[in-house]
Amino acid sequence: MNPFAAALPVIDRVFGESVGYDGAGLAEPTDIMVIWSDVAGEPFMGAGATVRTVFCEIRKEKLPGRPTKTDVITRDGVLWSPIDIRDADDVSAWVLIAERAA
Repeated sequence: MNPFAAALPVIDRVFGESVGYDGAGLAEPTDIMVIWSDVAGEPFMGAGATVRTVFCEIRKEKLPGRPTKTDVITRDGVLWSPIDIRDADDVSAWVLIAERAA
């Protein structure tokens, strides 16, 4: 049993926001609640220090299938594409690293 299971709905309510999601087996683009995070990226050697990492945490029950790199997330009118998908079993979520869609 997950010791954090009771806290997950509270965390979702406090930090969650609505985004549009298209993919992962959804029949049509749908608004779902996610936890969005935009943080400093991993440090690197070289000029510039402006790397950002954008994460999107989605509860598994919100999507009928596993997210893919062809899915599209719409947040505040900006389109995002997953570039890495992680299965976070400990919190029953998909964690997507995203970039602005081309």
